[in-house]
Amino acid sequence: MKKIVCLFVCLSALLSVNAQKTKAEKACVAEVRAMYQSAQNKMAENAMSKDAQNDMVVTIQSMEPAVGGQTKNFHFFFQNEYVEQLSTYMSKPYFVNCSFNVAPRKYYEEYLFDPSTAALRFAYFKWDDVSGKTIEERYYFDDEDHIVWRQLQNTKEARTADDIKHDADKLINAFHFLKGDIE
Repeated sequence: MKKIVCLFVCLSALLSVNAQKTKAEKACVAEVRAMYQSAQNKMAENAMSKDAQNDMVVTIQSMEPAVGGQTKNFHFFFQNEYVEQLSTYMSKPYFVNCSFNVAPRKYYEEYLFDPSTAALRFAYFKWDDVSGKTIEERYYFDDEDHIVWRQLQNTKEARTADDIKHDADKLINAFHFLKGDIE
């Protein structure tokens, strides 16, 4: 009997969480998921392409105080578009993933950008806390840089839109600097 009651409570909680989304939030999340799938498809095509690949990998190794050896891996996926006014091709990142360690703990992050506007649309963070629990955070953004939906697993501490946007902007600036677009 306890199992049935527990199952009913869990099912009710799951349904109530999903029911709290408005139609606009559901539409935005669906749009972002479609963008994410499109990005995954582009990345798979890129990996199989024999032509010039539209990705860039950057690895940074350093010795950090109180952490020790640290390795950060950034993988930028981008598309090149011809800009008539400049008579040149410009690179626009649409997906960035980053993995790094802090002491023995490993962290992973993903950022999805709208391929047409370069606006941040999705951010994902995953790591194991000191107790060994896997923490996951997902943030869905609308086209006006507002978080419309967040999913948190094993944490109650949510990041702010400004903090996530700041980190994403740093990645975009680093990408353009490394590509030679910014001097």
